[in-house]
Amino acid sequence: MDLTEIKTISVTSTDLWEKAQKVAQREGRKLSNVICECLEEYIKIHGDGNPQYKITQFHDEMFKATPAVYRKLDIWSSHIDGLDENNQKELESQIYGIKTLIDKKRKYGTTRVIIS
Repeated sequence: MDLTEIKTISVTSTDLWEKAQKVAQREGRKLSNVICECLEEYIKIHGDGNPQYKITQFHDEMFKATPAVYRKLDIWSSHIDGLDENNQKELESQIYGIKTLIDKKRKYGTTRVIIS
């Protein structure tokens, strides 16, 4: 069963649209499929919400701006290159904590296990 729905979008750049059509055609793809892939990627990155940092958060000593977890590694690489050694250690500690939660989830089916 085909669940395809026809939707109308507005493209503000004719040049952009024509270039995208040419590339999709050259690759033997439908532009609608390319657009759907872009939408899926957008949802993957922003699906939990696109948290905006409020100016008041910058006054909080605990506030640390970082790339989103699922951003591409080159973004993370640039971020890490800009960190001093202390902030690198703090980030590494946070990543280790997250890894520990993932390990608990895999082993026990939940992250809410207290290990004594």
